Amino acid sequence: EEDAADHDGKQKKQRTTLPEMKAFIGCMFAFTQSSKVGGIRKAFEEETDGLFRPQDLGRFGLKYRRFSDILSCWTFAKLENGVEEADADPYWRTDQLIDRFNAHYAMNFTHGSYVNVDERIFWSFARAQPEGVKVCGRKPRGTGQECKTLSSVDVNCTTTFEQIRGNKEVSEGREFVKEYGKAASVVVRLCKKAGIEGSNRIVIADSWFANLALLRGLRSIGIHLIGMIKQGDGGFPKKGLCALLDEPGKEARGSHAVATIEIDGEPVIGLAWKGKSDRGRKG
Repeated sequence: EEDAADHDGKQKKQRTTLPEMKAFIGCMFAFTQSSKVGGIRKAFEEETDGLFRPQDLGRFGLKYRRFSDILSCWTFAKLENGVEEADADPYWRTDQLIDRFNAHYAMNFTHGSYVNVDERIFWSFARAQPEGVKVCGRKPRGTGQECKTLSSVDVNCTTTFEQIRGNKEVSEGREFVKEYGKAASVVVRLCKKAGIEGSNRIVIADSWFANLALLRGLRSIGIHLIGMIKQGDGGFPKKGLCALLDEPGKEARGSHAVATIEIDGEPVIGLAWKGKSDRGRKG
């Protein structure tokens, strides 16, 4: 239900029907796929301006005015009682949405053997944004809110998100940061939010996340790790493995060396190989 003004300007409750909500959500998805400028009203125009074809979203059963009425009442989050918006955490809206999303997938989705950890930027042109906004030139749309994500490899589906906070005090005060460091703690928290701790699943991580601290953190909650280690090689026999690659007979690309170390009573296998360049030898 939402408040809507009648012809006399009086406010009244108006119930939104299921077909209207389906059309409303469809329009919202349409906006995410369109790069056409001009705002929401433009998307409902029935006639072309001579440059672009009209989107005419109203043909699906929801006119611009009705769409605007629903949008004005559309919310995923509510402030706690007694808390003013000016004093609230700048992420209070999206945090509640992401928490519900994570809880829904943790309850209803079963991961396969392998899960992947990565990052994603939610593109935005909003005038006022929280402190976690990131500019990343290599991304197709590289300005927006950054999230770290956990995805199921088997079905290519992202199931768990965590927003990156620009506020240093908030970031460093999060769970597991003191024990395992900033990068590793993100992965451990994502696994717990996904509800896969103790399942012996395997996390695949790139060099931003992967280090021995992450291995310890994941093993503490019953998860395994396959990761690429570059700069975060503290405690890992990287130099020794690279030295083995300099031995005679290891000149060809694809040559490799293997070492096994023991961490917290468990064997850890390290593999080094020759690629296109020697950049991975730094550190």
